[in-house]
Amino acid sequence: MGPIGGADVRELHEVSDRRTDVHLPRVGLELDSKTTIRLAFDGDVHGSSVTPIGWASVRQLTPEQSGMVVTSQAKLRTVLANRYVAASVCKDPPMTESVREAQLKRTEVGVIPQGTGWFVLNARDVSWIRSDERGQDTDFEGEQEWVQLGFRIHVLMPGQRSGMYHRERGQEDFLLVAGECVLVIEGEERRLKAWDFVHCPPWTHHVFVGAGAGPCVIVMTGNRAVGFEVVYPVNDVAAKHAASVLEETSKPADAHARLGPEERSAYREGWLP
Repeated sequence: MGPIGGADVRELHEVSDRRTDVHLPRVGLELDSKTTIRLAFDGDVHGSSVTPIGWASVRQLTPEQSGMVVTSQAKLRTVLANRYVAASVCKDPPMTESVREAQLKRTEVGVIPQGTGWFVLNARDVSWIRSDERGQDTDFEGEQEWVQLGFRIHVLMPGQRSGMYHRERGQEDFLLVAGECVLVIEGEERRLKAWDFVHCPPWTHHVFVGAGAGPCVIVMTGNRAVGFEVVYPVNDVAAKHAASVLEETSKPADAHARLGPEERSAYREGWLP
């Protein structure tokens, strides 16, 4: 197997030597529904199956960029993708290339971006994810896969939590643009108002809790290029706001199990100022 963007596949994956029924006109990658990556070489049906142990996405590349062409089946899933793909495979396209516009799928629960590419979308039109316990936040990412930066607008009513008190591997930054909330950070409470900015270096413990008389609106960003690792510790200050786990875990599903289900929703009047 040859290298992908200078990173040898054998260094990135657990590889099983079995033949696959793959036929591509050029060197490329194909992903089936079970997230098995198949490699083929110049129209040859000889390939190797690679079992991913994590996830990420890879956009279409030119041979000059990586020595391989990624097929239109866009998602390459691997635990090291955020480290290796961002640095080695997902290189910036040549300035002579144009980035195409993404498709925007209109649904009863709002607009959901598809595939890859740039887009312009209003927060009142995009699909939202809502929960009685965690409030509601935008899903601008939709069916795309953003491997470098996460972005959302989170709206909390008084008493709602943005999640559970936690720390994670990537840097995160937050801007409160309307309303009030309580920030629990490193075991301390801080009252926030509109236009307060919060910077969280990697592994900073934090959670936001809605306060005041109405909704608070927080713009949230987070670095994904370093991979995703998270820890939810037990914390007495966060527990006062029902925002602490009962037992430490690194599994988001376990940490948020007590917060109830989430659902997609179209924007509802009053969420944003």
